[in-house]
Amino acid sequence: MQEKLLYAINALTSRMYSAFRKHPSMVDTESVKQIVCVKLDEIGDMVTALHVFDLLKLRFPNAQITVVCKPFVGSLLSNNPSVHRVVNQLNENLRADIWVELRGTWKTWSKSLFSGAQVRVDRGSIRFKQRGNQPHETITNFRIVEPLLGAELNFNSVRAQLFLNEQEKNEVSQVCHELGISDATKLCLIHPGGRSLLRRWPVDRFQKIIEFLEEKGFKCIVFGSVEERDLLSEFNYQNAKTVIWETKESLRVFYGVLQKAQLFVGNESGPLQLADLAGVTSVGLFGPGVERVFYPQGEKARVIHKVMPCNPCDQIHCSRYDSRCMLQITTDEVVQSILDLAK
Repeated sequence: MQEKLLYAINALTSRMYSAFRKHPSMVDTESVKQIVCVKLDEIGDMVTALHVFDLLKLRFPNAQITVVCKPFVGSLLSNNPSVHRVVNQLNENLRADIWVELRGTWKTWSKSLFSGAQVRVDRGSIRFKQRGNQPHETITNFRIVEPLLGAELNFNSVRAQLFLNEQEKNEVSQVCHELGISDATKLCLIHPGGRSLLRRWPVDRFQKIIEFLEEKGFKCIVFGSVEERDLLSEFNYQNAKTVIWETKESLRVFYGVLQKAQLFVGNESGPLQLADLAGVTSVGLFGPGVERVFYPQGEKARVIHKVMPCNPCDQIHCSRYDSRCMLQITTDEVVQSILDLAK
């Protein structure tokens, strides 16, 4: 309810800006010097918004783009030529000619009112237009800024990517050396984690997929964050030979290692979105999440999603835990998806 109220207030505020300050379509592209984009979201959400910053830079080449985001997620934007500055704290006054609320809070809404912005666009306006028919998140993010872009720029005008510097490329080589990854390695990365327990496929089923892949000549590496250490330890209990990678590197270094993989298998998560961005052949396992909105979009991706009558849920409480949606996904289906992608 709080989120819907915030959406409504943001939409009303943007409408008032259009009526009493300046409509987004009337912006003089040469005069715009400062753009603030708010994206207080998780890893996968930021991946689905990367194209927005490139589109804005193409439209407003003289503007400096500031992105307000969470600290860990902000590392995705380092070295990005379209982004001038990343801000993780809201303890300063942010000045802007254009304010873009991709996903904010009550505090960022308040900040926007005192930013000096003449133009404002926001997520709430688009979500209300799309209610009952929510498209993929990349499309929603594009539609938020679409009124600013003019006729010459569209969804396909840019291709989102991450940018590694030389030091990070060296770190990628070091991590690959430590994990036993060479150019000849037939590599599969396995991600058993997820934002909530209800989004996780069982460890014993992942282990069966690992056994299948090892028979096919793959080197399988199970990875997760420091916070997922207990989950990762379950794989060593199942099979002491399993290679475990507790990721402590930056997201860009992780991305560089991910690009070495021939296959990715994992639950709905930020790493799945990064694998899709990297063009890695991927099998994504979805449970209580909204249908279609965060599916990987690449030609080399497959999604297995058992959409039950209770979907989507709050991803915390489950009325049918012993037969929950993630348990409906069988190892045979995952194996078949891998075989289909190999054709």
